[in-house]
Amino acid sequence: MSWRGAPATEPFMIEEVSTFLREGKPGMFKLTNFKANDQRFPCVLNLFPVKGPPAANPTAMDSDAARDGEYLYQIGVLIDVGRPHAEVRPS
Repeated sequence: MSWRGAPATEPFMIEEVSTFLREGKPGMFKLTNFKANDQRFPCVLNLFPVKGPPAANPTAMDSDAARDGEYLYQIGVLIDVGRPHAEVRPS
């Protein structure tokens, strides 16, 4: 599994994110990305691995036991940290 990033994404970050994706590890990364209009922006990428459910009664004869907690995929959340956020005031 690999991740290419955007043209201005830091090469060392592309390698680090790719490693986390391959190994199914959670992680948080600050990197550079591009919007659809080619505008560069700093962002934070959070990765959350999703694993299969544990087998109910894993045994050596149970074919599902090998899939107990198997890494299935990652959920990624990308947050734009380059723009100012609205001030929140208590009412």
